Amino acid sequence: MPQLIVYELPHNETLASEVRKYSENLPFDRYSESSRVSSLLGDKLSRVMPKELCQIFEKMGKTGSPDIIWLKNLPIDGVIPQDEDISDRIARKTRVTEDVMLGIANMIGYHLHSSPKEQNGAVVHNITPVRGHEQHKSSKGREPFYLHIENPFQENAPDFLMLICLHGDPTAKTTFYFIDHILQMIPEEHLEVMKQPLFEIRSGAGLDQVEQGTFPLIDSDVRNNITRLRLYQDMERINALTPEAQQTLDFLASLFQRPEISSAIHEVSLQPGEAILFNNGWGVNHSLNGVMHGRAGVISDTQRWLQRGFFHRSDTAFQAIELEDRYKATVEILRGCEPAMQRYLLNDSYNPARISEVIRSHMSKVDEENKVEDDTRVSRLLLNSVWMERNALFSPGRNMSARQEAMYLKLKQLLRERQISYREQFHRPEGRSEYAAKVRHSDLGQAAKALLLKESKRSSGNQRFVLCVLPGDRRIDTKAIKRALGFKGVSFATSRELLDQTGCMAGAVLPFVMDKSIPLLVDQQLIEQNHEIVFNAARLDASIYLTVGDYLDLADPMQIADFSCTTEAVMRMECAQ
Repeated sequence: MPQLIVYELPHNETLASEVRKYSENLPFDRYSESSRVSSLLGDKLSRVMPKELCQIFEKMGKTGSPDIIWLKNLPIDGVIPQDEDISDRIARKTRVTEDVMLGIANMIGYHLHSSPKEQNGAVVHNITPVRGHEQHKSSKGREPFYLHIENPFQENAPDFLMLICLHGDPTAKTTFYFIDHILQMIPEEHLEVMKQPLFEIRSGAGLDQVEQGTFPLIDSDVRNNITRLRLYQDMERINALTPEAQQTLDFLASLFQRPEISSAIHEVSLQPGEAILFNNGWGVNHSLNGVMHGRAGVISDTQRWLQRGFFHRSDTAFQAIELEDRYKATVEILRGCEPAMQRYLLNDSYNPARISEVIRSHMSKVDEENKVEDDTRVSRLLLNSVWMERNALFSPGRNMSARQEAMYLKLKQLLRERQISYREQFHRPEGRSEYAAKVRHSDLGQAAKALLLKESKRSSGNQRFVLCVLPGDRRIDTKAIKRALGFKGVSFATSRELLDQTGCMAGAVLPFVMDKSIPLLVDQQLIEQNHEIVFNAARLDASIYLTVGDYLDLADPMQIADFSCTTEAVMRMECAQ
């Protein structure tokens, strides 16, 4: 059943004063290191907020329920800048409300996501009328706008949306509508059409540049067991790609005109210190929870000011290591290490074999009698910081080269142009096949491992390369490669050659070539053993799933042959030599 929880925090200054004090003394810059700051703030808020509310946040993050929480008496900054121009407000950023939002995101197990196309990539958005945009039906305008799911045109749409009020306007109200109601009114034949990628969805005036993508309206991520709704009340931003899809859009448009839907739309007039946090239309086990939201009434007070955050799902692989003895041992290890060793362990901490080895070797150094209960909290913060540091090494927004990011975007564009259905999964950065399979929760043999080889012992002429794609649980048989291509010798390409020839970093090479001058060999075992394959999408923190048939159509390999063998076979050959 749809659920709204109204939670009024106690009227006391403890929470506000603690957050204000902590905000003023943060050891990191909240705007350049928001993920690390979010972790620290989440721990801080969990100590000072009511335990009951912390439990509600935790449940909401895992299940998507309750659908919406209306919070009252949140701490806000003592002085709110009252400038009409949004640029002036951003120049004097509020700390307390932003830190509350960052902390709550961490408490429910999520992180704030920013887009470079919206508000210059800020993770906390300032929602207030912007000069020159008054007539827009968007976050920049003053006009009311229809119910919608937030950013349905993005591959990784927000899971939650949070709005905190700094300055209210009683004439402009935030609206929401439980999507469970409308789903019950849609016939099965239209629901089936909505589950197919037959709809082109585009952004509106809220973004600096138009974004669009082709999706189902009911989008299921089978591997993560998540189902998501992508829908607007007004169909002007959705194009149907087939006549059947157009009939479904026409039905939905007429459905939203029914009086029983209008009467079920709720309105909230947010006041300073109030916030709403709602599920942006997703659910588990093929169900859908959450709300569509919008705005009713014209904004009459140009000082109206909300702050907004998009919450995205955090990597679940981090939670898998939450064993108290490992936490405490790791804390002791890192405390006693030289800085150089600390950096080494930070980069390697999420290799399960490596972390187990390190902990076993140092466990004897941990004084069991002197362990402090609070070590668990300290170690959680430390390991969360470890994860954020490691993630930052491969973050496309910070450290990925423009060329590599272009390859990722080129791949997505190619899939859309060829109208190939695919699923995308975001996860902890990992390039090694055996560990990538674990963070994806997929079979190792399903992974399409792409290796760039070159001809060695070549007397003259240009260097010849070949891209070999094989299952993640198998190894290259170099003799078979030499026979297939007539090479005198075979060796692996260097990191520089890999980047020059494929445009990808090691561990994220696509299993097909953009440059047809490089031969593509696909191993027979990959084709025979799988209905679906998975590979890193030119970046270490995102994977693409394709059916084998679609992959072969896209890749168009020069040859499909047996050129791989098991690890045991390789070891036997090496011993024989």
